[in-house]
Amino acid sequence: MITPDQEFDFDFDILDPTKIWPEDQIPVKRVGKMTLNRNVDNVFAETEQVAFHTGHVVPGIDFTNDPLLQGRLFSYTDTQISRLGGPNFNQIPINRPVSGVHNNQRDAMHQMSIHQGQTSYHKNGLNNNEPHTTPKEEGGYEHYQEKVEGHKVRQRNESFKDYYSQAKLYKNSLTEAEQQYMADGFSFEIGKCKSVMVKQNAVNQLNKVDRQLAEYVAQNVGVDVPENNEEVQSDASDSQLTLEKFDIPLLGHSVAVLINGDIDAKTLKDYAEVFSNNRLNFAFVGQHAKDLTEEVGITETYSTASSTIFDSVVILSDGNELLEEAIDFAELSYKHKKPVVVSEVASKLLNHSKIQLDAPGVIVSDKPDAIVDAFERFRYWNR
Repeated sequence: MITPDQEFDFDFDILDPTKIWPEDQIPVKRVGKMTLNRNVDNVFAETEQVAFHTGHVVPGIDFTNDPLLQGRLFSYTDTQISRLGGPNFNQIPINRPVSGVHNNQRDAMHQMSIHQGQTSYHKNGLNNNEPHTTPKEEGGYEHYQEKVEGHKVRQRNESFKDYYSQAKLYKNSLTEAEQQYMADGFSFEIGKCKSVMVKQNAVNQLNKVDRQLAEYVAQNVGVDVPENNEEVQSDASDSQLTLEKFDIPLLGHSVAVLINGDIDAKTLKDYAEVFSNNRLNFAFVGQHAKDLTEEVGITETYSTASSTIFDSVVILSDGNELLEEAIDFAELSYKHKKPVVVSEVASKLLNHSKIQLDAPGVIVSDKPDAIVDAFERFRYWNR
């Protein structure tokens, strides 16, 4: 948050929706906490019919002159009218206010109330001026009394035309591994385009942000490197834009335990106990689903589980050859830079796999307590 007199203190237009507010310059202030405490009862009645709207605010919150926001204040209502069958979308149970509403909005499609009385306007003599607008003193909404001046024209401010400085700031803020990930991402997305002209134009835009990035992507997607270096000159960065610096809580971390052969039920119970104590989600994955004891069992198979839905993987083996499906599962987790934990026995069976046991984030251990530490990093980007 900033005060009104800070509006022009920055080298970017705070009302430009394509810009971020760098947190090193404008620190985040936590003003509250919203807790999601249950899932919906009915996906269609709730999730599919919910009408999010930028205009749904409470007293004390008002709107800036952000042109995109001003457009959304109109378009969100227009969208819900067509999407949810008319202007009474706010009477659908999931959109209905907690407190009762008493106003003059009547009729139209899908009206859920049967209004009585002769008037639908204010002021009126026939209904004793009811309903009436709730004044501010009684909790009613009042717009912020902002002083407005200037010319109202249909054009963007010149300050909106700085397209590249913040793109460079973002690139400068990333670690080396993240920059490589971004460059490969550009190569993938632009490379999917069939038009050479569009690919060339995309690389031309990258050339205005970072010359080295443009050269890398141009070579990968098969277009010309722009003749001139038009890279914007800036060494600005923001420490909050890199993901590597943040420790992701273990709470809810999802672990796949790959079962190869006959693993002692006590061993699995020990893993289950440690994971549960650390509030991790986990599943034992094997060739066939089956109960091993009353407490533990193989609940997922290689046909029903995928490494993409787990944050990390543990490989257990009884000493026999590892299942091909288990190796494929683990190798994909390894490729995605996720933590990979291998038991001592299983580690001797990975000689011909793509998993390097001495790589960052690869742990060889039989102790469930010891391997939880490996999960404290969401990804090992330096692998």
